Amino acid sequence: MKQASWLSFLPFALFLILAIALLVRLWSGQNSVRSREGYSIESIALVGVDGKKITLPNPQQKVIVNFFASWCVACIAEHEQLKTLQKAGTPVIGIAWHDAENDTKNFLKTHGNPYTQVVLDQEGRAGVHLGITGIPETFVLREDGKIIYHFAGALTEEQVQNM
Repeated sequence: MKQASWLSFLPFALFLILAIALLVRLWSGQNSVRSREGYSIESIALVGVDGKKITLPNPQQKVIVNFFASWCVACIAEHEQLKTLQKAGTPVIGIAWHDAENDTKNFLKTHGNPYTQVVLDQEGRAGVHLGITGIPETFVLREDGKIIYHFAGALTEEQVQNM
């Protein structure tokens, strides 16, 4: 009888251990998205909303790639940080992920366009190529395609300084 009462406590003990582990992970302050830093991407050809072709990575310079959408509230929150990068002369390519062209253009008209070039990724192929998990998401790519910085979420002043 004593063994049966001990075994009935085992599921609760396992649940408690898993719950504690989850809470520790959530409160640790770590970004829950696995960083893509150090990975290299294959070349991908994209077409901007202006009709110009863009190739990532850019063999001439380091570039920042920011995934955004007109329907993304967090994208509005990070917009000022992107304008800061623009003012500093940093090339930023904006990739409108799963967004309609007119919605993207209206978003940029309303909030300002901090991007050097804007690309539509209506089918999400560029997002899959870089391994995004949602938006906004930002990458810094070296000329050889190596990801040297990756941040999932709305950029803050601190993240911009780390770039």
